[in-house]
Amino acid sequence: MRIIHYHFLVILLASCATYSTSYQDHLQAGRLGRYLNNWPTVRFVHLTDIHVFPQEWAQGATYQKYIEDDPKLLKESQEIFLTALEKVRSLKPDFLILSGDLTKDGEIASHEWLAQKLGELKDLGIPSYVIPGNHDLNNPDAVRYFDDRTERVPTASPEDFARIYAGHGYDKSLDRDAASLSYLVEPVPGLWLLALDSCVYENNFRDKVPYTGGRIRPQTLKWMENILLRAQGEGKAVIAMLHHPPNEQWKNRERYMKDFVLEHHREITRVLTAYGVPLVFSGHTHSQDITLIRHEKGFPLYSVVTGSTVSYNNAFRLISLDAEAARIESFFITDIPSFTREGRSFAQISRDFSYSGVDIIARKTLNRFGIGKEEADRIAPRVAEAFLAFWAGDEKFSGTEKVPTQNLSFMGGIVVGQSREMVENLWEDLEPVDNRLKILKDGSWQTF
Repeated sequence: MRIIHYHFLVILLASCATYSTSYQDHLQAGRLGRYLNNWPTVRFVHLTDIHVFPQEWAQGATYQKYIEDDPKLLKESQEIFLTALEKVRSLKPDFLILSGDLTKDGEIASHEWLAQKLGELKDLGIPSYVIPGNHDLNNPDAVRYFDDRTERVPTASPEDFARIYAGHGYDKSLDRDAASLSYLVEPVPGLWLLALDSCVYENNFRDKVPYTGGRIRPQTLKWMENILLRAQGEGKAVIAMLHHPPNEQWKNRERYMKDFVLEHHREITRVLTAYGVPLVFSGHTHSQDITLIRHEKGFPLYSVVTGSTVSYNNAFRLISLDAEAARIESFFITDIPSFTREGRSFAQISRDFSYSGVDIIARKTLNRFGIGKEEADRIAPRVAEAFLAFWAGDEKFSGTEKVPTQNLSFMGGIVVGQSREMVENLWEDLEPVDNRLKILKDGSWQTF
């Protein structure tokens, strides 16, 4: 009960909080007015939500029970990531960005394994820049699994994170935020990367549960505005990354899944658009999605959310910038060595695993409302199909009924009535396209 009361208080205070921002004053004074998209010629890769976890720790009945409620390919996570790195090396980007949820639950062993692999990539001339996700710090769920039990393992603190990833952003930073793990780097001359820590981890141990949602601290926002004002004055191009998407992705998502949208996202994106930031990269939702954000004062902002490597459809992105345009391409991990050796289709098994995971969760929810198997057989697959379409991006419904509404029981009708809008909105892809996008200098877009 204490935890419930605490979270209610956090939500109440967050909803009442107001940010002190400066962009209106700068707009009136004429200090702003430049789109920060004078890009140098550069190519970089965006990876996110890789959730690496030692394969030998993902064993037994306790692990199988866990992934029924949180379906991720954790046992294969390290192999999937190494496969992704092989593809990254072949693309020869200038650098790599990773926007959080680097580990299953912040295990120090997982962070250290990842930092070592990123170090090997850096030795080949491809540096990486990382930020934490909601799973990565002060996580009381950090355990290894056995047949009959779990065993706690050390989890990273914010200080551990900055130390472990010193060579992957923090030791090359031009500026650091005193209130968070946010920092600024210049990966190539003329391009600033604003790495924003949107995670809330201060009270995880006290509450015995990691906080899923995200927000930018008021102090961090002030620091961010100072950086962006400098960029306006110094003629730098700017891109940003954070873990939590700074927009809803589909209509009314905040109503149904508030922890998957950055708190106060409209105010944060007003700041980003006012200062002329053209691109912001994030993860958290395991989806391939790009959304165009416009405000009454400001420039177009493209929110680029990339899928997870441990969920369907196992994606990452390549971004190419030059003086004329930004091009965003999507790549998908369709095989990994162990599956190929055994003659198994990784792509199909990944899709089936994610589909089954959503289907099982939907059925458990329906069962709690007393809805029987026959009715669940009609409803749960529709929910799974909608989520997989959203995760894949460029979703387009071609059937006749997104969710069944006829011939339902009394409780079935109530449940569908409460969730129908959510399922239907999952199919409604907001502007622009999601997987192959070209953004022109004036902020308009086209596919390619």
